[in-house]
Formats: sequence, structure tokens, C-alpha cells
Amino acid sequence: AHALICRRLSLEESSFNFHLLRLNSNKMLVVGVLHGAICDGFSLNILRDELANLYRQAKDDRSEVEEMGQLPYQLVDLAHWQQGLLQTHAFDRRIGFWKTYLRPPLAHLRIPADRNPGASLEAISTAVKVDAESMAGVHAACKRWKTDLRGVFITAYATVLSRHYRQRELIIQTPIKGRLSNTENLIAPCSEATLVRVKVPRKTSFRE
Repeated sequence: AHALICRRLSLEESSFNFHLLRLNSNKMLVVGVLHGAICDGFSLNILRDELANLYRQAKDDRSEVEEMGQLPYQLVDLAHWQQGLLQTHAFDRRIGFWKTYLRPPLAHLRIPADRNPGASLEAISTAVKVDAESMAGVHAACKRWKTDLRGVFITAYATVLSRHYRQRELIIQTPIKGRLSNTENLIAPCSEATLVRVKVPRKTSFRE
């Protein structure tokens, strides 16, 4: 399964691959690999839930399978809409905002040369597990500070980087869902990346 997941996809051949692996006589594993050009992380959740729902219905041997709701838009509709925005200069206002927001001088994270993590994704990724009690405290802090989990985690990440590399200003890239109400259930690359400029004064509390 790991070898299948790590295999690179070529859009010239296929934008996705699915494999069904038999683990033992009673257990099988579905391995799916989809190119980032046709889906995002949110899409994978949609696909997983829909496959699980269909499997449950097949397992229960239902005579009538529930039909999935008709999607108002498809991936091709999304691509056509985005191309139209470019041709009508609808992005000009957004581009103007980012030119102002990212006006130089920009902060560059000064990571020592000997800390270069390498080129592989495994080398630059770190999984952090948070226990239930700690997450309950984070949720309580979000409610108390009138913010969300994204705000708390970005602040924590910026604080660690700022103190570790002794920099007061950082630019952090974070993904956003980028979906409207009529594209909530669409399997498509709707996610966008946004940049956050964070200033961390020397003497300040985490809440501030």
C-alpha cells in the first residue's frame, strides 16, 4: 500500500488510481491515489464518506440503494468559471490586495544551512498528536478568546518559529477550504493557500 501511495501520477496517463488489496480472508483494503489537479484534502473526505456509505448499503444487501444528490456543478464547470474570472479581470482587486499586503520588505525565515530537511516529503513533515484533554483546553481557549482552532495553531506555530530562530516577523502559508455552498460536495481542487504576516513582539503574551 505504501508503494502505491508513493507512486507518482502522470496526467498524461491517469489522474487517479484505485487498488483493492486483500489483507486476509475477511479483510480488504482500498488504496486510492488522486492527483492534486483533480482534488484536494477536503475532496478526499467527501470521497471517503461516499464510498463508506455505498459499502454499508451493499453490505446490508438493500434492495434499493439510496441515490446521491445531483451536484449543481462539476469540475469542468469550476475550471470554466475560473477561466472566466481571469478574462474579465475579476481577480484584479484580489491581486491588488496581495501586492499591498506583501509589500517589501518581507521577512525570510533564517534557517541554518545544516537544518535543510531534504527534498522528500517525509523529511519535512511532522505529525503532532494532541490528547483529548489538551484539545478540550484548546477549544475552551478558542471560546474564551473568540477565535477558532486555525488562529490558535497559527499563533502557536509562529511563536515557536519566532523564539527558535529569533525573528519578530514571519510569513506563514496556510490552506483554506475555498468552497461555496454550492460546491461543498464537489470533488475538485477548490482549496487555496493564503499567507499570513505575523509579528511577534519580544514581550507579549500568547493571547495577545
